[in-house]
Amino acid sequence: MSRTRLMLSKKSIRFELATLAAIVLLAAVFRYWQINEYPRALHLDEAISGLVAQDILRGKLPDLLVYDGNEPLIFYIMAVPIYFFGPTPGALRVATESISLALVISVYLLARELFNRKIGLLTAFICAISVWGIYHGRLATRSILVPVVISLALYFAILAWRTGRLHYWILTGIVFGAIFYTYTSSVFVIPALLLTLVGLIIFDRREVFQRKWEILLTAAIITLVGLPMWMYQATHTVVSAARPTQLAMFYSGQSLPELINTIFVQAFLVARMFFIKADANIRHNISNRPVFDILLAIPFLIGFVSGALQKKFRGAAALCFVWLLVWLVPSFLSKDAPHFLRSSGALAFIFIFPALGLTWLRQQLLTRLNKVTSVALVAALIGGSTLITAHDYIFSGFLSSQVLYEEFFGNDSKSILELNQKLNSGWVGDNLIALPKPANPLYDPDKLRQY
Repeated sequence: MSRTRLMLSKKSIRFELATLAAIVLLAAVFRYWQINEYPRALHLDEAISGLVAQDILRGKLPDLLVYDGNEPLIFYIMAVPIYFFGPTPGALRVATESISLALVISVYLLARELFNRKIGLLTAFICAISVWGIYHGRLATRSILVPVVISLALYFAILAWRTGRLHYWILTGIVFGAIFYTYTSSVFVIPALLLTLVGLIIFDRREVFQRKWEILLTAAIITLVGLPMWMYQATHTVVSAARPTQLAMFYSGQSLPELINTIFVQAFLVARMFFIKADANIRHNISNRPVFDILLAIPFLIGFVSGALQKKFRGAAALCFVWLLVWLVPSFLSKDAPHFLRSSGALAFIFIFPALGLTWLRQQLLTRLNKVTSVALVAALIGGSTLITAHDYIFSGFLSSQVLYEEFFGNDSKSILELNQKLNSGWVGDNLIALPKPANPLYDPDKLRQY
């Protein structure tokens, strides 16, 4: 490489890193906005996670049977901010919003490796301003881990496939195995991997057989890493199997007409979430808000078409499409479809398609307009979408609304908050760092935890 090309390459890398840093900063503003204060309450699932994390800090291993069989990885992550900030709702949400922030970087890495630098940065930007990604991290529960682990595992898998380096194959196995410690829907990684392997055998059989030993090694590592969690679930079937049965839309005894009707209804409910109406649960979404606003909905559709039509992107787009469909299945099977938490794995892939659409639009505009105008029009779309998100999530007062307060069990925890305020201890409503315990407490919190 000549000195001039090397200098241009270094300049390009610096520009890319600076752009990514700006995107991450924007994502952080959305994710940490008033995190110390809102929602001004603590949901039951968040409280359980916080109690387990405190047990870990006391040197106790989490008893998963007591805590409804929840996968344990999130508890260890939550223990870190609780250690530094103390037991406050903000500390719990810092953990999950930080995971949501990591999602911005992980989808960038995946999209960059699958497509190119520009699509990687666009994917990261759209993830940064997505209400689903932002608000998902505000609920301090474990499902936000799924898309981060998936995108990192696939990133390492692609590196392993392209370079053949052993350490990438090992990392792929470890990270894919770790997904079984994140959330209940993690089991869907198995059909996703099998479908990917089948596709590779059909379209690239020679390459698959050249890497057969590396693939078997990776499968063995996935099995070894996931085995303890599988053994636990196998021996605690009441915990692991009962809830999915209760929530499933499909059940034994359905007649054929009922089954067909259910399939069409569920498919419609899941499909419309991208453009019309999404998750109705206010703890998961803003008032039925669709995944994409009007400015990104069309690029999202264009992305599917352009990804299929462009030969250089076809294989990568097909991979993303298959994995997206697989991670929509948990929502498709649920009674209350669409469900953002159960389909959280889709967050690793949905932002790639509007990025593909915007890239295609820019290319088409370049043939009709000058470079500055074409870039300005694409920037107007994502800039306008950013303003819509800012309005809906921040300036509308959604986070401080009474209805959200009540949905986060605000009325039930009101007396505890008032007691903390009287004692000037713990969380008093707007502090990220817990206030110290009073010298003469009116109650013993360790005894209260026994009830």
